[in-house]
Amino acid sequence: MSNVQKTETKFSCALNNKVWVQLCGSFVIVAFSCTVIGIILIIIGLRHKRRQERKMKIYGAAGFVAFVGILCLLIALVFFPIMFIREMHERGKDKWFFGWSYGVAWGAFFFLTSAAILLMCDRKREELFYKESLYINNDDEDILENQDVKIKTLKR
Repeated sequence: MSNVQKTETKFSCALNNKVWVQLCGSFVIVAFSCTVIGIILIIIGLRHKRRQERKMKIYGAAGFVAFVGILCLLIALVFFPIMFIREMHERGKDKWFFGWSYGVAWGAFFFLTSAAILLMCDRKREELFYKESLYINNDDEDILENQDVKIKTLKR
């Protein structure tokens, strides 16, 4: 028999209950949602084959939603370290660091920004379509009639 006592240890972080942490998390969730909606709109635009104007409106909406998501992510990425540094300074802690996920978030920001810019720059280039229209000019009919007359007169 051993004399081991069971102790419950509760781990908690005082930062999780701060309003600014929850606000930054909300901005990241909005950014993620906007990214997913933008991807869905781009897929709908790629599969749309009927009207070119509607396709361009769908691409424009996807670009707008993507830029809203990028803006929300940028706000969270700038606001979080400002408040975190202030919090650590108030606690008197000199040694602290950001985790790897903060770097991944900056990478996501740059990739999302690049994708949105490329979508807006190249959206009309690949979407070429040709439309034929029949144009009747009365002057052309007169020319044809005169040619027929000349041909008839030459045969005589």
